[in-house]
Amino acid sequence: MNDTSPEMEAHLDALCAAKSPAERLHMGCSMFSSSRELVKAGILRERPNISASDLRVKMFRIYYGDDFRPDELDRITEHLRNCNDMAAPLELNPTEVAS
Repeated sequence: MNDTSPEMEAHLDALCAAKSPAERLHMGCSMFSSSRELVKAGILRERPNISASDLRVKMFRIYYGDDFRPDELDRITEHLRNCNDMAAPLELNPTEVAS
């Protein structure tokens, strides 16, 4: 579904093109972070007592489940279940990203 007029689409494209590469990167990272939080909230709403490792597996399968063969998915998810100390997610500060 696309309910955006061609004129508005062109206007939004121009606004985005006027941003610096760092600003566009920040926008993309922000959208990705927001989508992760929404997915995580949905999982936690359905399964409030899910373990951290099962949450990692569920999120991985939602995002990348169609990108791997079943045997690869099994191997990866087994690894994710066994990773107790995952590193904190990378946080980018857009002012530190080169333009």
